[in-house]
Formats: sequence, C-alpha cells, structure tokens
Amino acid sequence: MNIWLRTLLFSVVSLVLLLGIAIAVDTWQFRSGSESAQGEIMAMRKQFGSMKDSDGFIRTTTSYYPTVRFISGQGRQYQVEAGQPVLEPLPEIGERIAIRYEIANPGNVRPDYGLLRDWLLAGVVVTISLFFFVIALIFTRRKVPQI
Repeated sequence: MNIWLRTLLFSVVSLVLLLGIAIAVDTWQFRSGSESAQGEIMAMRKQFGSMKDSDGFIRTTTSYYPTVRFISGQGRQYQVEAGQPVLEPLPEIGERIAIRYEIANPGNVRPDYGLLRDWLLAGVVVTISLFFFVIALIFTRRKVPQI
C-alpha cells in the first residue's frame, strides 16, 4: 500500500480515536466532580442550527436549552441555563427533571440521563475507531522479505 495512503488512513482513524478519548475524559471529569439534583424548569431557550447534507439540502435543527432552578447539596439555590440541550420529549415549564451540577462551579449544569447515556457516545466512538485502527493495521502491514 502506498505510504501516503497508509499515513492518511492512520491519521484519520487516530484523530477519531482521540476525539472519542477526549469525550470520555470530559464525561469522566464532569461526573467525578458533580452531584445529582432535581431541577425545576423555569424557561426554555430555542436555538436553531442548519447544515448542508451530502445531497445539497439544508437541514435545520432545533435545540432546547432549559433554565433550571435547583438546590445544591450545600442548601444554596441556583437558577442557571443548562450547557447541554434536553432531549425529546421536551419537559414543560414547571416540570422537575434530573440534573447534574459541578460542585466547584454550580453554574455548569447538564441534564442527567443516567450513567449509560453519559458514556454511550464516548464508548461508541472509541469502539468503532479501535475496530478500524486494528483493521488498518492488518491491511497496511508491510511484507517482510524472507531471508
């Protein structure tokens, strides 16, 4: 296999693997320095986004970021906008949802979908990229001449 093609293949697979590892490290750091709480939805901010797909069509997306009010483990009340959007079905204003907040910075709040959901993206990205990394190793190894 051509050296440039081999280098490109390993570069792309390695970048995706590093992305998965970065997502896993961020998840681990947030979960290890955060606590669970129940938050009351005070408001929802709608954010629109758009992207062009491979067919040339522009697809629009809508994300909803909740402003939640919660009481920390230290008994202080906070009202902050979550750093991640909520998933469907959207909660109503006044509804209580599970959240996680960073102990050192209670302004950093994320909806809490559970341990499995938090690790799912990192696990899938790392697993798939490791699979392709091993496949790339197998198909790009050099033939060593016999003496």
